[in-house]
This record gives sequence, C-alpha cells and structure tokens, in this order.
Amino acid sequence: MGKHKNGVYVLSTWDIIKSWFSKKQKFKNKQNLVNNAVPPPPNGVKILEIAIVLDNEVQEIIRAENTLASLFLSQPSFHEIDPNFEERPRIGWKLIDKKFVKPYAIMNISEQQPVLPNIDPLTNEEEVNEK
Repeated sequence: MGKHKNGVYVLSTWDIIKSWFSKKQKFKNKQNLVNNAVPPPPNGVKILEIAIVLDNEVQEIIRAENTLASLFLSQPSFHEIDPNFEERPRIGWKLIDKKFVKPYAIMNISEQQPVLPNIDPLTNEEEVNEK
C-alpha cells in the first residue's frame, strides 16, 4: 500500500500494478444481462413482482422490495401534487377534504386537548379524564 510522506500519498510501482489487477478481478465476476434480463435480487432481500391492471388488462409489471410492495398492495390512493404549491406534503401529513394538512395543524384547528382514556390494569375499566 502507499505511504504518507510529508503530507503526500506516495504509491510505488508495485502498488499501482496491484490496484490495476484488483480492478480487473472485480469486473470478472460481473454478470452479463442479455436482452434486458431482470437482474437477480440482492442477497437477503425479498423482491415481489406486482402486475398493474387497468381496465382488466395488465399494463405493467413492476418489481419491488417487500415493504414497498406491501404499500402498493394495500390499495393506496394517488393524488397529484401541484408543483407551484408553497408547502409540499411530507411523510406523515394528513389528507382532509382533498387538502394536505400538517399533523400538528389539526390540533391547532380544533384547539382542544386530546381526551385520552386511563386504563386501570387491575380492573380493565376505562375512565376518561376531560380537562
């Protein structure tokens, strides 16, 4: 390996030859994809295939990791976001009356303290404390 000498990383001829051969070796193990074949999934990752059906006809096949596939298969609704919108919605925002609302803005609108039940673990009875 190279050495630091007066703040400069110095490589010997042998270091340069070794690095060239190691780069060659990395590309030997590369798999060839013929005719746009689907690449194999990474180790330890479950990939699911999902058919996108519109008007009873398959329009597209997508491959997705397990978590993204479960999100798609839970029948979400899709809404277009206006690019001129000042505040773009983020993860965790709510959709109320076809408008995106920040989660903490809902509390400000209602201006009420949340009513939380107190559960007694010994009797399994609920008591509601209203403030």
